[in-house]
Amino acid sequence: ELQNAVARSLAFSMPMAVAVSSSWSMYISNALTYDVTYYSWEPSLHLIASEPQEITFPLHNAEQWAAGDKSSMAKKVILQNFAGRGTAQNAPAISYLFTRFDFPLSQLMHALQDVAGGSSYDQAACAWLKRTDIWKPWVQAMQCPDGEGMIDTVGTDRPGWKFVLNHTIGKGCGQCEPGRYSAAYSDPVQCVPGQACFESRVCQACPAGTAQIRYNQMACDVCQPGSYQPSPQQLRCLSCAVGTYSNSSGSSLCRHCGEDTAKFLEATMRLRSNDSDNASFLEETEQAKKNRATMKRVVVDGEERWAFQDGAFSSTSCGCTIGAW
Repeated sequence: ELQNAVARSLAFSMPMAVAVSSSWSMYISNALTYDVTYYSWEPSLHLIASEPQEITFPLHNAEQWAAGDKSSMAKKVILQNFAGRGTAQNAPAISYLFTRFDFPLSQLMHALQDVAGGSSYDQAACAWLKRTDIWKPWVQAMQCPDGEGMIDTVGTDRPGWKFVLNHTIGKGCGQCEPGRYSAAYSDPVQCVPGQACFESRVCQACPAGTAQIRYNQMACDVCQPGSYQPSPQQLRCLSCAVGTYSNSSGSSLCRHCGEDTAKFLEATMRLRSNDSDNASFLEETEQAKKNRATMKRVVVDGEERWAFQDGAFSSTSCGCTIGAW
């Protein structure tokens, strides 16, 4: 460092006399007593009473340094935060803190000045913690991991806790229960230019046409053809009853066999709205549904027969019941 100081003194025509203190205590005494330039280290309490002012030189120039010209500042050391693989997945709140942690030297020196003024280290630390505007953006206690969602309590130990869909009333995270799935959540109102928005997860109810029987799931199971689910937040899909079928995924209801015939009869009735026999058309409409059923071929004692079938996934399974044609 002495060589670098001499190089800058020559480069910027700065008269300089170099002296070496005989001891560390003498070095501190000389720096505090005389109007001299000296090396100071931060963060440190040793010379904080003198309120040292930094003498700055041009920023580091790698080409000049390679040529032996050290009139510019030394290369700065880039401070980085490192975390183990999987931290973001297994400890999202810690990962969030690491990526946003920013502790300027000026804040640390301010705390040390409080210590130099007579405060204890604990008191200085508490004073800093009270400045929530500094560290609050680093912390996201409700950044719930995949498979979980925000709840209205700090933990799930207290009876009666509930899932919430807004972070303003959320206090913690809980695993999504069967019948729910973990969905991404963000609040654009909280976005500040240059900073990330508030992001977390919520446990949403599985919509009709889906179901979920497991905990900590990211999606609901879609009801397959031949099944349905008319209600939200259910554990299982239901099989279409005999006489009904579902030919698409995610169905919330099953179609009746003979439904097309019934619709034809209803249309005919509307065309003949003045006909006094409308009642008979209504009876025919209902009977058209009753006369149809879902069936499949089965072999009994080596003989092929027809049997009623539930869970049908095509109208081709529909046929006439016994006595109907």
